Amino acid sequence: GAAAPYHRYLEKISLFGSDEFIVISYDDPDPLTKTSLDKLEQATGTIEDLPDIARVTSLLNTQRIRSAPDGLVVESWAEAARSAPDERSQLMDELAADQRQGLTLLGRSRRRAAVVIELKVNPNRTGENAPRLLQNVVDAFEDAGFAPDTVHRAGQPAIIAECMKLTQHSLGTIFPIVLVVMLTIVVVLFRSALPLALAAAVSVLSVLWTLGLT
Repeated sequence: GAAAPYHRYLEKISLFGSDEFIVISYDDPDPLTKTSLDKLEQATGTIEDLPDIARVTSLLNTQRIRSAPDGLVVESWAEAARSAPDERSQLMDELAADQRQGLTLLGRSRRRAAVVIELKVNPNRTGENAPRLLQNVVDAFEDAGFAPDTVHRAGQPAIIAECMKLTQHSLGTIFPIVLVVMLTIVVVLFRSALPLALAAAVSVLSVLWTLGLT
C-alpha cells in the first residue's frame, strides 16, 4: 500500500542510523585547550543522557589515526591535545587538512567547532517535540559554560523549532494587529455589525485551517 515505502524507510534507518541530526557549532578561539575540552565534555555528557539522543560526535570521540614506528596510533583529537598541549597548533592544522573530519568539526576560521548529534529512530516522535529537544541541547551547552551568543544551531529539528517560533510570533503579534486593522476598515466602510462578524469569522477560520487545527 501507500505506507510500504515508509516502512522500508524505517527499516533502513533502523539498520544504518537516523537521518535526523542536530548540529551545534560554538565559537572558540582555541577549541583544543583543556578548559574548552572540559566544557565540551560536560555538555556532551548531559546531551548523551537525553532520551532521544542516539549518538554525539565531537572532538572528544572523533578518531585521529597516525602512523608510528611500531604501527598505528589511534586516539581522539581531545586525547592528543591533552597529552601534548603545546602541539595544539599543529593538531589544528592536521585536523583542518582532513577532508572529512576537518570540514565537519572545525570551521574554516579555526575559531569555531561543531558537535553532531544524531537522534534515535522514533517514528512516533512528532515535530512539536523539536523545540523542547533543541532547547535541552542548547541548555546543556550553556550550563557547561558556553555563552548563549556563541552557540549556533542547525539541522531539521532546529528548522522546525524556528518555524514554530515564527508561527507563535505571527499568531500572538502579527495576526491580532492585522485583525484589528481589517475590522476597523470594515466598520468604517459598512457601519454594521454583520460584516464585522463575517470578516472576523473568515479570518479566524482561515488561520485555523492553515494550521490544521480544524
